[in-house]
Amino acid sequence: MNRSSLGCLLLFMALLLLPLSAHAHKLSIFAWPEGNEIRGEVKFSGGRQAKNVQIAVQNAANSTVLTETVCDEKGEFRVALPEQASKVQYDLLLVANGGEGHRGEWLLEAKEYLAAVGNDTSPAASASPVLNEQQLRRIVAEEISKGLSPLRKTLAENQEHKPSLHDLLGGIGWILGLVGITAWAQSRKNHKQR
Repeated sequence: MNRSSLGCLLLFMALLLLPLSAHAHKLSIFAWPEGNEIRGEVKFSGGRQAKNVQIAVQNAANSTVLTETVCDEKGEFRVALPEQASKVQYDLLLVANGGEGHRGEWLLEAKEYLAAVGNDTSPAASASPVLNEQQLRRIVAEEISKGLSPLRKTLAENQEHKPSLHDLLGGIGWILGLVGITAWAQSRKNHKQR
């Protein structure tokens, strides 16, 4: 194999490895409602906490930014639930922007945060004049939300796809196969020139 062929092969292999390095810096965001707040955390793949990342709370339907915050040194954040979101009852999209292409999103559905603040708008709830029942509903919803938060977090972390040993070996196999094809084509070319 001559020098230019080797250089092209090395460049091609480097280009194949770019998606692996991009995946290593994937930004994940996880959020849950807690009372009149949205709490959450941001981290890079592999569990490394993201620091001082900008988080925008948007109307999921039209990407209008309702409020913004920044996560702390531990990758955690807390932001007040936008008042207009509770009134209009639309789903919220939380977008974490870590710069340099690092971006993560989390959808917080209206039914989740409305249950946490106790805004049950069903006909049975609006017809009920008992204030104690509403207070009880709010307390139960808050406690259920707190209890489910660790489960939601675990589910979100398990959804993150990390390259397995099988994926890495498969990628190496592809690279070796391409090297073999290139070497075979080069030897046929050299054989024809003789």
